[in-house]
Amino acid sequence: MNILVIEDEKRLARLLTLELMHEGYEAEAIYDGESGWTWR
Repeated sequence: MNILVIEDEKRLARLLTLELMHEGYEAEAIYDGESGWTWR
């Protein structure tokens, strides 16, 4: 399962992404909501 983390706090986004990956998910972080609309 792919999960997109949208969070403007880069340290928090990285922490969430790493934790999700540790749990077996594929995760990617972007840092602003506007980019979330055009992701992939």
